[in-house]
Amino acid sequence: MKEIWKSIPEYKGLYEVSNMGRVRKACSNGGWKKFHILKPRFGYNRRYLVVRLHKNKLIKEYAVHGLVLLAFRGLCPKGMEGSHLNDVKLDNRLKNLRWGTHKQNTTDAIRNGIGGFFRKGHKDSLETRKRKSIAQKKRYV
Repeated sequence: MKEIWKSIPEYKGLYEVSNMGRVRKACSNGGWKKFHILKPRFGYNRRYLVVRLHKNKLIKEYAVHGLVLLAFRGLCPKGMEGSHLNDVKLDNRLKNLRWGTHKQNTTDAIRNGIGGFFRKGHKDSLETRKRKSIAQKKRYV
């Protein structure tokens, strides 16, 4: 698959995101642009990859999958959320992402064998935690 880059709407000319889930920063150097690929890190909840974007001396942190969906699919429709089809939160390729309802997201997690127990205070079984851990460690590039 060919990597396609699009500008991030609020950061046109500063940052771009690709259909492969990578984010890059535009660096001006004497009239021509050079790009620097940003290294994502785990966000505050340790589940999703995030990057920090700078503009007008303000720094904001964004989930990479949200930026991919925003650039390629547009703003999130009301009542929808970003969803990883294979439930591997590190796989931020466009073909693995969609805007969907919370119910669709939960159904995907159950189908992929890593969800289904979303009641408040519920503790996953040891087997379920192992499956989730293995699924999160898989990297798709």
